[in-house]
Amino acid sequence: MLKLFKILSNFSVVFDLYREQILDRSQNPRFQGSIENATHFADGENRSCGDEVHIEVIITDGSFSKICHTTRACAVCSATTDLLAEEFEGKPVASLHTFGVEQVTELLGIPLSPIRLKCALLPLETLKNLILSSKNKL
Repeated sequence: MLKLFKILSNFSVVFDLYREQILDRSQNPRFQGSIENATHFADGENRSCGDEVHIEVIITDGSFSKICHTTRACAVCSATTDLLAEEFEGKPVASLHTFGVEQVTELLGIPLSPIRLKCALLPLETLKNLILSSKNKL
């Protein structure tokens, strides 16, 4: 019984750390803003909850040179947008193609309900749409 309590206590500590990260990233985003000379942009919206994401990037030599965003969204969506910007800045655009649900939940570090999963995936879908849509080139 004591062993189970220790395991659950450790899980609770880890869960609290990730929850703090989500709150910190949503309240103090590191990649918020716009890019004057962005090469691509995309907007995403979750109509069921009202989350809105705008992402701008500079793509140079097939890599994300700079990524910025503005969000009007819940903490999960805002934090995910900022974490994805950090994850992909400086990486090849091609690395985005293999990034999916599992990697997003790994970045957040907490289990998500189906509704919160939609919030967390909106920034990823927006970033992928940015690459797929040629109309979003500036």
